[in-house]
Amino acid sequence: MALQFNYLLEKGAFTYDPGTKKFGVDIAKMKDAAKELTGVIMTIQAEGRYDSAKSLFDTYVTIPASMQAILDLMKDIPVDIAPRYILAHE
Repeated sequence: MALQFNYLLEKGAFTYDPGTKKFGVDIAKMKDAAKELTGVIMTIQAEGRYDSAKSLFDTYVTIPASMQAILDLMKDIPVDIAPRYILAHE
């Protein structure tokens, strides 16, 4: 998830306002950036290039300080809700 987030943030699809500590989404940039990232990942997979995959991972996998600050704000939110998926034949 950090890889996708960081890539999209770098491309301007996500924006961060440190004053409000909120992220925003630029839909037009999101579409282009998502297509680009999908192309990069699919090309790496098709060519089986481990070095390219490792480079992509190493470049984008760290959690930026802005995201960590938001995650820290949510650390006290209870997570005791577990979804239950009911199948039609139950």
